[in-house]
Parts: sequence; structure tokens; C-alpha cells
Amino acid sequence: MLSERVDGARAIDVFAGTGSLGIEALSRGAQECLFFESSAEAAAVIRENLDALRISGRARLVRADYRVAMARSGGYGADIAFIDPPYASGLYEEAMQSLVAYDMIVIGGIAALESSDGGGEDAKYPGFELIKKKRYGKTFIRLYERTGRTE
Repeated sequence: MLSERVDGARAIDVFAGTGSLGIEALSRGAQECLFFESSAEAAAVIRENLDALRISGRARLVRADYRVAMARSGGYGADIAFIDPPYASGLYEEAMQSLVAYDMIVIGGIAALESSDGGGEDAKYPGFELIKKKRYGKTFIRLYERTGRTE
């Protein structure tokens, strides 16, 4: 869904987990990726995967809760942000607000939200417009473009 936007892009993998979304972006030509992960074990897996794929030079890992990580990384200006929190966490709205509040994503940038069936259901987020959605089994991917409008 994002293939035409990845090459040369700056990306953020907000709830990185294993880092698969950010690593996929790097493997498809993203210029760099910023990974946020609070778990020490998951962060170690991300580091190992980045090293094994020899792409660690284009990645930065912040081991902290995403709120702290965004505050530390404010003004990053990503072209693409991957938002894939634990499905039952209800963190979609707060994460989207934080992208704007900390200037983590550029105007025209894309926030890709992954959710389970019904989770994050076509929500409206200030500063973003839903531009595309697709269902993969019980998983939904929704693409929101940063408009800069706050209504």
C-alpha cells in the first residue's frame, strides 16, 4: 500500500515490537527509520535483525515508551509513521495526537495504522485525513495523510 512512498523516505516504527514494519521499509529503500520500543527483549531482537541485515547504519532505536521516545525525538519529520500498538490498548488516538504534537511527521506524510477487526474503525484524527484502507483477514490497514489542518 505504501510502495511508491517508501524509497528515500524517513520512517518511524512507533510500537516497534520486532521491528518488522520499519525493517521492511528499510529493505524497500527507506533512507532511515526511527524505532520506538519499550521492551528490552524486543529492542535486542531489533538490534540483532538490523545488524544481521546490515542496515543498522540507517536505523536509530529508542528504547522507551513511545511518549518518552517522541518527546526525545521531537521534530523528526518522518514521511511515514507505522502505528501498530497492541490491538486492545486503545492507543491509536493518543499516538496520532503525539505525531502532531511532537512534529514527528511532515505535512503530506502518511500514518499507517494497523488494527484488528473493528479496532481503530475509520476514526477521525485532527491533522489527518483517511485516504485508504484495506482488510487482510481480521487485520485492517488504514492510511492517514497529514494535512496540517486541526479541525
